[in-house]
Order: sequence, then structure tokens, then C-alpha cells
Amino acid sequence: MEIYTVVKEGGVTGLQSAVYHFQPKDNTLSLIKVGDYSQGLQSAALNQELVEAAATNVVITSVFERTTARYGELGVQYIFQESGHAAQNI
Repeated sequence: MEIYTVVKEGGVTGLQSAVYHFQPKDNTLSLIKVGDYSQGLQSAALNQELVEAAATNVVITSVFERTTARYGELGVQYIFQESGHAAQNI
């Protein structure tokens, strides 16, 4: 599982608008790409207005091949369960 946050311009005090990757080992954010990507994210999220309006959005992704290589087809179920658990904790 990979977790990103997309920060809107003026959305979070102390963070510039950008895409950040969460680093779980040291509980930090790594800058991926500078800019306000909230409109592009809204478009990717089927034009949900709240996505563009939010100060920040958390995006949970996964590399299916990495998980299924270890757990087989059951890995697909694990991915969906883990992303749900992560979203619940967020």
C-alpha cells in the first residue's frame, strides 16, 4: 500500500501545495511534485466537488503485483481490506 496526500494551494499551514508520499518507516512526508493538483484529482475522482474543495486529499494506492506475488489471488482481497482499514484510521 502506498499513501499520498494532495495539498491544495493554501490548504495546510506549513506545507506548500504539492503531492506528498507518506513514509511509514519514519512517519514523514516526501515531496513528490510541487503544484496544486486538486482540479486534476477532482477530474480523476469523477468530478466530485468535495475533492477539489478539500484542503488536502489522501490517496491510497497499491501495487497489485507486489502483493499478489506473495499471496496469490488472495492478495487482491488483502489490498482492498488494508486500504479500507487505512482509510478508517485516517
